[in-house]
Amino acid sequence: MSRGFCCGDGWFDLIDAFSARIEAESDRLREAEGWEEADLPMATQVKEKLGTLRFHVRPRTPEILEIFRAAFEASQHICELCGESKIMGRCPAGCAEFCD
Repeated sequence: MSRGFCCGDGWFDLIDAFSARIEAESDRLREAEGWEEADLPMATQVKEKLGTLRFHVRPRTPEILEIFRAAFEASQHICELCGESKIMGRCPAGCAEFCD
């Protein structure tokens, strides 16, 4: 990954789950569609932007774009710092100034 991870540890489980979905899509592309290893989707950066999780992966397929959308939406409800579910946009664990 060229730029690495630029976000808090609170999204670790979310990143892990969505990375598994990207890997499953890569496996499908390789096995069902005959993609070469060098052409498979690969993450170049995972970061926070405007309080939400963003994955940068190339190349993008419609399935990968759907994974991005789901990760973006899920991250809106999880504190990037501690991983707690946000309530009304705020972290109940006291990370409110970070989550705003």
